Amino acid sequence: MSQARTSKFYLDNFSPSKITLARELRGLSKKALAEKIQKTPSAVTQIENGTLKPDVDTFTSIAMALSVRPSFFSDVSVTPDASLTECNFRSKRAATQGLKKQSIAYGRIVVQLFEFLEGLGVSFPTANIPKYNDVPLTKLDRIAGSVRDHWNLGVSPLPGLMNLLEEHGVFIILLDANSSNLDAYSTYIDGRPCIMVDYNKSASRQQFDLAHELGHLVLHEDSEANLVNKEREANWFGGSFLAPAELFRQECPRRWHYSAYLELKQRWHMSIQACMYRAKQLNIMTDSSYRWGMKQISMRNERINEGGEFEKTKPVLLAQALDLVKDEVSIPQLSEELGLNSAELISLLEVQQVPASVVEALSPKLKQQSKIVSIRRQ
Repeated sequence: MSQARTSKFYLDNFSPSKITLARELRGLSKKALAEKIQKTPSAVTQIENGTLKPDVDTFTSIAMALSVRPSFFSDVSVTPDASLTECNFRSKRAATQGLKKQSIAYGRIVVQLFEFLEGLGVSFPTANIPKYNDVPLTKLDRIAGSVRDHWNLGVSPLPGLMNLLEEHGVFIILLDANSSNLDAYSTYIDGRPCIMVDYNKSASRQQFDLAHELGHLVLHEDSEANLVNKEREANWFGGSFLAPAELFRQECPRRWHYSAYLELKQRWHMSIQACMYRAKQLNIMTDSSYRWGMKQISMRNERINEGGEFEKTKPVLLAQALDLVKDEVSIPQLSEELGLNSAELISLLEVQQVPASVVEALSPKLKQQSKIVSIRRQ
């Protein structure tokens, strides 16, 4: 583990790409960073591509402008790589390229924390994601069934999909409030399957996002399919994985009725709308019945927030790992390792749903100094 050192040490051992990472983490353009450190955008470009080495004052100014410790830029600790082109995004139209880069940077920092904990001897579940390429839509039900068979899941509903994915080696990373226009995205980072998801969404929408992103991990690691086709395939896989045809067909009502589909939602841990769409996929529900159901959902003002939500699942891998090493590391040591200030690291852990008791155990305890009242005689 790195110890706190001088800015000069970190400048002598800095990685230019870490400056790009920090800038994207803060959602800044090169021009915006240049203005903050009173340099030209060209100078920032040269610093980031390694053709210009900054002096100590400029290096310190960059760290201050980006609100990170100088250790953030060190090449002593390795931040796992991931690029925009490698990530499969499920996002709103308002999601900009800058926001996507910012969320990738955030995800890389969380994965760096996972990998640091591995270096301390923590063993995470081995990645166990079957992979298929160039699968036509007509075969996706079969592929989803194969993944279920690979994991010995049968055909029953899957409450707590998030923890199931963790059991099979997927790092679940919860997106912070800055990424509200991103629903979810997935990628492989250093060979590890990772799914980043918005934890502020309803449990049923989050459940489908996870199944959708699993579809990307299974189908699209090396796929050259266009974005529209990838999204269509991941959607189909997600519905097939959550609701296998053989059992879902037996339990799904053939006609739309709100209370019947609400019951189906709570049984299958899928949104009413996802259940309806799966029923339409399987020709259980007619197009006209589907349209009428969607109209009623809209009239109830439940297109975004449906009624009858089930309990949301929390990720557990990071919390359990930190609990295992709480006597070996502290928040200040982790902050120095990641290059974040302690307050930001604690905020990151809170976003990842690490229990307050674990965060408290990692926080240094202030020693109580003895206070003795001395009574003097006059």
